[in-house]
Amino acid sequence: MERNVRQLKDIKEIILLKKGEGAGLAAVTVYKATSKRKKQSDGLKVVERFARRNAEAQQAFADAYLQRHGRSNEKKRDGWFWSLGENMMRSGKRAQKKFSFTKILGW
Repeated sequence: MERNVRQLKDIKEIILLKKGEGAGLAAVTVYKATSKRKKQSDGLKVVERFARRNAEAQQAFADAYLQRHGRSNEKKRDGWFWSLGENMMRSGKRAQKKFSFTKILGW
């Protein structure tokens, strides 16, 4: 049951060790995968970076809020309601750290 090397996408390089001169070993590369280049228009790089950072910021906000929501609910009865404003504000600050225009523009 032999597999074709082209079917195995996770393999980056195949090296055979052969007897070299004397007692040493010589490494012979049998297969080396070519690196893939990201295909994207130059004008869309900033737009893609903006969309990705926005998604990461939203995810950070949701994760932070859910964590705080659960903690507030454990502390007091209807605790999530009483600390809603504070939890939203602190989660928003965490999201702002992920989403800044200087990071998007690469400055």
